[in-house]
Parts: sequence; C-alpha cells; structure tokens
Amino acid sequence: RGTVALFADFHQLDGDVTADGGKGAEVVQWKFIEPKALPTVNFNTYSHGGGYSSKNLEFWYPQWSGSTVYRFNLNYEQVGQFNVGNSSNKQLWSDPDGTFYTANWGQDRVRKWVEKGDSQLWEYYLGSTAGGVCTDESYVYAMRHSGATVWKLNKSNGQLIEQFDLPNIPSSLYGGLVCIPGRLYYADSGGNVIIYDANSHQQIGSFSVGDNIYSTAFDGSIIYTSPSSATVTRHRLVEGNIYEPAGSGGDGGEGWVVE
Repeated sequence: RGTVALFADFHQLDGDVTADGGKGAEVVQWKFIEPKALPTVNFNTYSHGGGYSSKNLEFWYPQWSGSTVYRFNLNYEQVGQFNVGNSSNKQLWSDPDGTFYTANWGQDRVRKWVEKGDSQLWEYYLGSTAGGVCTDESYVYAMRHSGATVWKLNKSNGQLIEQFDLPNIPSSLYGGLVCIPGRLYYADSGGNVIIYDANSHQQIGSFSVGDNIYSTAFDGSIIYTSPSSATVTRHRLVEGNIYEPAGSGGDGGEGWVVE
C-alpha cells in the first residue's frame, strides 16, 4: 500500500547500528532498510494521537482530546489505561527507562512525564501549536503543527540545545515525528513520510502510506499510522529493532556506532 520514492544516497547510509554497553551489558543491533509496506491491522486508535512504550511493550493511544491514555499489547488488545495529567496529547513518545513525552496540541508545549503517570518532570513552550515529539538516545526533538523548525532539547531538563529547519516540509504535523538514531521521519497529515539525515538535516528519501496521518506510533522497527480510524497502516523502517537486545556487550561505555 502506498508508494516509495528514495533518493540515490539513501542506500549509502544503510548499515548496522550497534549500542555496545559495559561489561555484560546488552547489545542492540539493527539496520536501516527501504520502507516496506506490511498488512494493515485493526484496533481502536481513539481518534488523534498515539505512541509506543518500549519498556512496557505497549501501544499507547490517548482519547482525543482528553487525558486518558489507552494501553494495547503487541496483539493490539486493550489491556488498561492511565491518566497522563494533561489533555490534547497529539503524540506520545517513550524512552526505554519508562519516562515519556507528550506534544500537547493547543497548549503549545512538549512535556516529559514519569512512567505511566501524571507527574510532570519538565515542559518546553514552542510558541504555537505543538505537532510532534520524539527522542533518540541523546536528545528530544519537537516540532510545531506547521513550519519547518525543529527544537532540539536536553532530555534531563528540557533546555534548548539548538534549533534548525528541515527542507521540503510538505504539509502539517499531527503527531507524526519519529526519531531513529541518525534519522528523523516527518509523517505529514497528507500521508507522506519524509526522511531526513539527523546530522545534516537534509532530506534523503520519502514514501507514502496511502492515507491521511492523524496518529503515529513506532515500535522500534515499524511505523504505525492511522487517519483517525481503526485501520492502522504499517511500514517497516529497520531490520531488527532499535530497542531489543541482540546479545551481550563487552567492556566500555554505552554508545551508537554505525558500521
């Protein structure tokens, strides 16, 4: 479903990425691939907004535009809910330690929260409608509903590190920002996903999901998008999973290495 259009240098960036921890630590290994369409799945996305918790292995979909977040297991079965402590959650993004972030639409802010709770750790004011938030191993990235500017924030305290613009933003953002170490994905409301190099900030590819995008989740391998319906489109972005360990590491500090 949908079409794929990749620039020639897309394949030059393919490669194994390994997080090698300290003695006895876990090793995560995965590889970028051309986006691959998978069969759709069906479950209640509760309209706008979505996310995934890598610690809990759950999909999180907020009841728009309230503060209740519904939890789904890996079989897309609803297993519970929690209150996030704020409303208009256009996107949720979780770190492996369980803390998570929200892009709060009409409140013009991104926020960081304790695991599955309503205790806020920090917030950052974007100055206009918050469209999306995601993290890689080091930073938080946030964008407004419209515009090309990315706010790169400190994970610990939410302080601004830098701002930069992305080229060729096609439409508007409804919770469709995805971070993978080395890349940013902008899933716009028109159904296009633009792929950027996270370091150069240049576009390196794009593909279409074939429908509007008003909710997005990323499970470490697959991006899930929906036009505010129970039909969820899936595209695999990496081989392996950026969150799942593949073995044990040796001595040394944690870090990402492109091979």
